[in-house]
Amino acid sequence: MTQRPENHVRMFRTVKNTLDLPDIMSNVSKILVAYSGGVDSSVLLHLMKDYHHAFGINVSVAHINHGLRGKESDRDADFCRETAREMGFHFYLKKLSLGKKHVSEHVLRSERYRSLCQVAKEAQAQRIFLAHHLDDQVETLLFRLFTGTDISGLSGIQPFRKPYFVRPLLKIPRNAILLEAELCQISYVLDSSNLLTHPKRNFIRRQLIPLIQTQMNPQVSKHLAYLSESFNACKVLIAKEVAALKRSAISGENRYSITQFKLAPKIIQSQLIMNLYREAVSGYSGLRREQIMLARKLLLSKKNEAYVQLPKGIICRKQGDFFLMENAKKGAKS
Repeated sequence: MTQRPENHVRMFRTVKNTLDLPDIMSNVSKILVAYSGGVDSSVLLHLMKDYHHAFGINVSVAHINHGLRGKESDRDADFCRETAREMGFHFYLKKLSLGKKHVSEHVLRSERYRSLCQVAKEAQAQRIFLAHHLDDQVETLLFRLFTGTDISGLSGIQPFRKPYFVRPLLKIPRNAILLEAELCQISYVLDSSNLLTHPKRNFIRRQLIPLIQTQMNPQVSKHLAYLSESFNACKVLIAKEVAALKRSAISGENRYSITQFKLAPKIIQSQLIMNLYREAVSGYSGLRREQIMLARKLLLSKKNEAYVQLPKGIICRKQGDFFLMENAKKGAKS
């Protein structure tokens, strides 16, 4: 146990440095820890107990029971409830009613986050803490790189996604988390579904990353993390330029000047199209590169009246020197 103080203090310092970043804990008095019972969220919860004692932040715990693993799901829920009780934290349990055995990871994640937001409101928590770590960051970056993305995607997972979600472990590798659990004797449960995740992500996690580490660079995770920070800085600058273009181009409700649009660089034009589309669908859905290029081609064309069909019933319509993004039901011409 001689290593415990050094390992634990180093990890706590890393977490605190993340939480000290701008806006993350501003005016925050209560947090909600998303607790699956696995090793990552178990270590996060124990670190938050120390954070609670050090800074007086009120901590509540939420467990989302997907109900897809029968008795194992119930076992995890019971374990989380008992752990929260032993630590003196208020516990919230939400059970999802998905109605079928085979549910996509995307649907599961969306429902889980929706439920966590509901619990946060109930608990009056200003932030929701998630246990994503450095290995998750690297896996996500490589997955996006190989399956197609842009600068926004290569900026990776962010430590804070407004208005709620915080990832305090994002700079900590999983081997350090496992060491913390071992040295501090932190109990956790094993989730059999982790062995059945997306095959492409499984390949990256279990085969590709270890191969790169042994054959090319054992520090690849840190280098990719630095790269994502650089891309994020670029994303911030691009976002400012896109906001400026939107302000200069807007002409009435949801109506934008093509003359102003043409003055912007290609990357700013493309990102504005993406942003307006996301506003139209009221969510995080994105467009593929070819869909963005199709809309951009229309706006730069000499056509006077035309539109392109985009996913989720949205159309990008050109009307003379103006364009708009709207639901097709509001007036797409056949």
